[in-house]
Amino acid sequence: MMKSPRISRGALALLLILALSQAAYLILQSNTAEPLLWDSEKLPVTLELWQGFESAPGLVSGSRPGAAIRAAWEQWAEVVSLPLRFETTTVSSTALDGHNIVTIADSAANRGVLGDFPALTLVWTQPQEGRDVLIESDVLFNPEPGPPWSTVQQEGVTNLAAFAYHEFGHALGLKHVVARSATMFFNAGPAPFQPQFLAWDDVAGANLLYPLLGIELLTGSIRGKVVREDSESPVFGAFVVASDESGVLTASAITRADGRFEIENLPTGRYSLYAEPLDGPTQPIHIADGVFEPGRVDTDFLPRFHQDSMQPSVEVTAGAVVEAADIAVRSGSVDVDPEFIGIVDDPGGAFRVTTSPSQVGSGRNTHLVLAGAGVEELNSGSRVRLLSDRLSSSTLLTTRTNNDGILFRIFPLTIAGTAVRGEYTILTETSGRLGVVTGGLEVTGRYGFPHDLAHFFHLPGIVASRLLLFNPDRE
Repeated sequence: MMKSPRISRGALALLLILALSQAAYLILQSNTAEPLLWDSEKLPVTLELWQGFESAPGLVSGSRPGAAIRAAWEQWAEVVSLPLRFETTTVSSTALDGHNIVTIADSAANRGVLGDFPALTLVWTQPQEGRDVLIESDVLFNPEPGPPWSTVQQEGVTNLAAFAYHEFGHALGLKHVVARSATMFFNAGPAPFQPQFLAWDDVAGANLLYPLLGIELLTGSIRGKVVREDSESPVFGAFVVASDESGVLTASAITRADGRFEIENLPTGRYSLYAEPLDGPTQPIHIADGVFEPGRVDTDFLPRFHQDSMQPSVEVTAGAVVEAADIAVRSGSVDVDPEFIGIVDDPGGAFRVTTSPSQVGSGRNTHLVLAGAGVEELNSGSRVRLLSDRLSSSTLLTTRTNNDGILFRIFPLTIAGTAVRGEYTILTETSGRLGVVTGGLEVTGRYGFPHDLAHFFHLPGIVASRLLLFNPDRE
């Protein structure tokens, strides 16, 4: 969730961006609706880690917060042209003081802003030549977040690294997003302890603000409009998703009041495209800001694919824009819209469901668990589908109910050894109506785009410098 109260401080304004337990990429905007960019006189943007962070009482023993925080900041540095630096500092409390700090200090200033939130980002702006610019940002971690902070995997802890990646996106100018797979998703839930990576949705959004040199040589854009089939009136606030030829969710957009959308910085290739309403788990309130007022966003329509085809049919070429990728949706409400997803090998065993993407390795035979709105409509003849021939399921296997009376539907799930690493959309169909769980399943395994490999290997010809796409050479 994001709150953006503007607090006058002379010629300055302060934005508070909050993380819950934890766009379509969305960017912070000024009062003139222009993107908020860092003041060129404040470059490089230097993040300063409070020196007392490592020994803070709110951390699980064995955690290495400094290393996790630096890794998160450096990964953002690798995907934008904005120069970013990392240092340590003795400054521990938030203030407009020329320092961009990340702190967990238990001070009155920090407590007064944090309240009960586990983490938040403060961004100061000031007018410059007719537009607002960013001049400073502080990232605060709550010394008592509930479950303690940790960089070590164990039960009953809060993943510090996941929050760091998320908050630093805010510091660069990104808002909360709709795609579950993105770092900037509004509610990451209990994030898994694994190597953290930015989704392409995050990268695409950041490159709208600070484009890497040469990104236009490898990417293109899709433009279109979402309208109602019966009246051709525009649909405001529709979530439009592009998935690549492997079925991996790549990037997304939210339609404007005129129903138009544009998904920029898509790697070249063919894409399937669909529109769905913000009817859960992400709802209009979670992106409420600027033009996206919850009462104005349309949610009374059914998901639908471009040209009614789940096959990749929209071809993106480098430096070009695909026009008229329009989608005509029908009015109505989705019968089945699972909010919670889980994976379990033994359908009779214990499992856990969350609103975050459920992880599964490639080359696995397992089971998919669905719960939430309308799952009772899924019967013995129901099945789930995925946008890849390397992921398959079949009809409903069994039903479970917990002590609270919550119903769980369990389906067989096979992940081929050749399945590409990434996030996939889960589709359900009942009485001819499509239900969509965007980015509900995350496959870990072999890599897809070269940018995934670039995080680990030096590949001449793919990665050349810090400004040409990605630089895997850590400083």
